[in-house]
Amino acid sequence: MTISDRTGASPFLTEPDATCPADFLALAGGGDPLPVGFVRAVGATILETARDAVAAGLARPVLFGEADQIRADAAALGWDLAGADIVDTEGEEGAVEAAVAGVQDGSVRGLIKGQLHTDVFMGAIVRRTSGIRTDKRLVHVFAMLPPAEAGRC
Repeated sequence: MTISDRTGASPFLTEPDATCPADFLALAGGGDPLPVGFVRAVGATILETARDAVAAGLARPVLFGEADQIRADAAALGWDLAGADIVDTEGEEGAVEAAVAGVQDGSVRGLIKGQLHTDVFMGAIVRRTSGIRTDKRLVHVFAMLPPAEAGRC
């Protein structure tokens, strides 16, 4: 299933794929790919993002979520999960708690929100005991491309 197949399901999905400019990707690359946690990595959109991050040499995805579902969804995309690791968890809370533990122990260096509620995701991250929250600014990015802007990064 592609984004084009899903556009009727949500007003937030658009038919054209968003493509980042090559010079922007070049700024992000250049070093060894960092391990990045994809929290509740089920469904096409988050797995396409993880697959593209591997292909661009930007990240080594650590996929948190229901392992059987992740494997099935990746297979539907034709991705063999090369370059990615899976941490089998159950539900939204299980995925985000395991991902936060990964940040705490250094096995992941950043987190990307997948198929879970934002309040569950952010709540676990900003909790004082998470070890993620510091005196520095925490950045959470939500990208939405209006139809007139589709395809621009």
